[in-house]
Amino acid sequence: MIYLQLFFNFFYVGAFAFGGGYTMIPMFQRIVTEYGWLSLESFTDMIAVSQMTPGPIAVNLATFVGYRTAGVFGSLVATLGVCLPSFLLVLLLMRFVMKFEEKPVVVSVLKVLRPAVAGLIAAAAYLIALNSPLVRVDRYEQIGRVWAIIDPVSFVMALLIMGAIYKFKQHPILYVIGAGVVGIFFF
Repeated sequence: MIYLQLFFNFFYVGAFAFGGGYTMIPMFQRIVTEYGWLSLESFTDMIAVSQMTPGPIAVNLATFVGYRTAGVFGSLVATLGVCLPSFLLVLLLMRFVMKFEEKPVVVSVLKVLRPAVAGLIAAAAYLIALNSPLVRVDRYEQIGRVWAIIDPVSFVMALLIMGAIYKFKQHPILYVIGAGVVGIFFF
């Protein structure tokens, strides 16, 4: 039963999340927390690990969740589930892509899909930021509200990395390694 749940849930994500791995993150988050496969904190940590390891983030996340849920066979089933829709779609559409790519309807659809995908990526970045040290949530019981406070060290680190990526255009893994080294020695 767990193997079918893994396969069909990850197949669903692979079939309906357009725009790459980062647009899949909100769907992954909903599934893993709904089924209790990972805590939100573990999921956020796995996003970071998936970013540092070779391969697409969606495949890495599916493999990790499958392994944590049902061992090696679970990781194979989840990975197959997330990869199969794209594979089948490419096989199916390859014949027709060249024929219809200049049609006005296709051009119009792609023109609207690009900003939609950018919005999905921004939503994924927002979810990651909320579950990272960038935003520190403290409960003030006397007021009865939750205040989200920007952690200044994390905020400056994020700005420095964004600026360095923009200015120096080096491979992202260098920045990830650098952030890890800073964390080891200064935090």
